[in-house]
Amino acid sequence: MGGSGPGLRIDDLIVRGDGGRELLSVPRLDVPPGGSLGVSGPSGSGKSTFLFAIAGLLRAAFGTVAWGDTAITDMSKARRAAFRAQRMGIVFQDFLLFDELGAVDNAAIAALYAPRDARDGIRMRAGDLLARLGIADRDRAVPGLSGGERQRVAVARAMAGDADIVLADEPTANLDRPTATRLVDDLMARCRERGATLIAVSHDETLLARLDRRIEIRDGRMQPVDA
Repeated sequence: MGGSGPGLRIDDLIVRGDGGRELLSVPRLDVPPGGSLGVSGPSGSGKSTFLFAIAGLLRAAFGTVAWGDTAITDMSKARRAAFRAQRMGIVFQDFLLFDELGAVDNAAIAALYAPRDARDGIRMRAGDLLARLGIADRDRAVPGLSGGERQRVAVARAMAGDADIVLADEPTANLDRPTATRLVDDLMARCRERGATLIAVSHDETLLARLDRRIEIRDGRMQPVDA
């Protein structure tokens, strides 16, 4: 995978929690533009903290996180939010969908921030992705969806926009194997088509095996994984 998505560079990153407890330490990590990275490790080891830190959702206590020439660790909270809206598609483990909206409106939420001439394309892609992932009733509201269906809507949302950075937290966790395989196929194809940089936190060995590189996080510390 290689293309237009910005590369990721981390230098001496430390994230601290309440009371100054160290939650994450990543001395150095480079992901090339348009590359893909899998992040594995035990539950509670710091994988989601890592993803939140590189998305600018958690403030670093020390160090640098840069996407291309943009160091998000130097940005204000408002500028980080704008950067996410413009550049990132994120699959959250808890989905974070809008209950009052239907499936397709949730999946096409990026259209709210896109130029007017791009909005129809985002909605069309959102509908196509939902259909491929087995969501036939595009207008069904979130409270009527199962956990697996909500997850598929969240993945469609991350892929429907023109994001050149895709961050996914356990994107296949609640899915049966055939559906998970379709999702991974679509995710990889969409990122390759866009040249997007993809970083996925997962326990799914099938997904991890398809990514360019893999790291493991244990007790908040990054470790390389032998090929």
